[in-house]
Amino acid sequence: ICRTHPDVNFVIAGDGNKLLLLTEMVERNLLSERVTLLGGLPNSAVPALLRDADIMLNTSLTESFCIAVLEAACCGCVVVSSDVGGVREVFCGTDIEREGGVFYADVSGEGMERGVGEAVGKVREMRKGGGEAVARTKAGWHADLAEKYTWGNVALKTEAVYRECVAECRPRTLPEHVRRWAEGRSLVAGAVAVAFGLWVWAFVAAVERWGGEVQPAWNVRERELLRRKKNK
Repeated sequence: ICRTHPDVNFVIAGDGNKLLLLTEMVERNLLSERVTLLGGLPNSAVPALLRDADIMLNTSLTESFCIAVLEAACCGCVVVSSDVGGVREVFCGTDIEREGGVFYADVSGEGMERGVGEAVGKVREMRKGGGEAVARTKAGWHADLAEKYTWGNVALKTEAVYRECVAECRPRTLPEHVRRWAEGRSLVAGAVAVAFGLWVWAFVAAVERWGGEVQPAWNVRERELLRRKKNK
């Protein structure tokens, strides 16, 4: 990448067990003027680092939900990430993805090089519109992601997934519950487990019949906040 793009410099933060290998690689290839190794940084210093960057490169071999790429996009970085795990889900339907600010790369040296090359082209394209246009684009990405990933939205979407899973499951009958409570226990322990289970079952059934659905306290508060926001 450094050979192909003379105007691209790398800044690497972190003090993991690969730092020594990276240091040796930089020295071996005479890249000390192109690659800056910052070492470990406090969390408070990361936003400023991301805001100063044009591209964020994520080379993870595995990911679930990658917070790092989300943080980088919120700070206005064009994102290049290995195409693994749930990375695509992070940006699905977002402005930054629709506007070509995210590049998913194969998990290989060639794939990462290709992804960075495409991202460099995107940054150059954005700069043609001038600094104000770049700032507006980055602000738009931030606003879109900030609205999508509020804790309220995340909680409601998580709840919806659980409700879909529950709806697809066939409820156990009472005899099936009793057999499950007594299974693998001694006569006395089984009797105690069944008695306790029947008490809980009867309590929940009574609440659902006469008291309506039981809502956790956090859910009630969150729904009230969302209702007030919508009314405004």
